[in-house]
Amino acid sequence: MSDKMDAKRRTLIKGIAMIPAAAALGVSSKAFANMLSTDDPQAAALQYTENSTVDGQYCTNCALYTGDDSKGDCTLFPGKKVAGPGWCSAWVAG
Repeated sequence: MSDKMDAKRRTLIKGIAMIPAAAALGVSSKAFANMLSTDDPQAAALQYTENSTVDGQYCTNCALYTGDDSKGDCTLFPGKKVAGPGWCSAWVAG
């Protein structure tokens, strides 16, 4: 094998070896969830934006949101993180 292939193989093995270590530390796959894109079809349908333009309505104060000020989970977008200062048309007072 070439040195380049050996290096790629070592990197892959190290990455795989980190999975049990991350699990032991309590790191879940949820921690690595992708951020919701405004191009996502459901996001577009709900007029999701990463920065609210509606006074007093933000993902962080929506009843459907759990997270911190920068990003979190929304029940409308499972598996994706939404921006804390974001907004969508399904906003509900929290």
